[in-house]
Amino acid sequence: MPVYGVDVTLDVSDPAIRAGMSATANVIIASQRGVLVVPNTAIKNINGQRGVQVLRNGEPVNVTDAQFGLSNDQVTEVKSGLAEGDLVLLPSARGATTNSTSTQRAPGGGVLLPGVGGAGGK
Repeated sequence: MPVYGVDVTLDVSDPAIRAGMSATANVIIASQRGVLVVPNTAIKNINGQRGVQVLRNGEPVNVTDAQFGLSNDQVTEVKSGLAEGDLVLLPSARGATTNSTSTQRAPGGGVLLPGVGGAGGK
């Protein structure tokens, strides 16, 4: 992990913060809030196009017309091609005893795409 020296000016002084202290910061280059996202592991190359598999009528279906946007190291924004409530299939973990894929439900019950919410960008 690279380390960079920076000078910071605080708008409000705090006696607990003194000159010479160190800190860690994340630099956000771009972000979106309230967007649909899928785990990066769900996105794969399908016939030369980026896409995902969804479960429709109990069968896996390839979706290659999905448009993706911002991503970070965990999730990618879905701009179009999927809807809230679609079941996105995820690859099974290596070493699993079955060859099946898995689906995830986000907390709250109604949203079936994992991680629906803000996708911090990079």
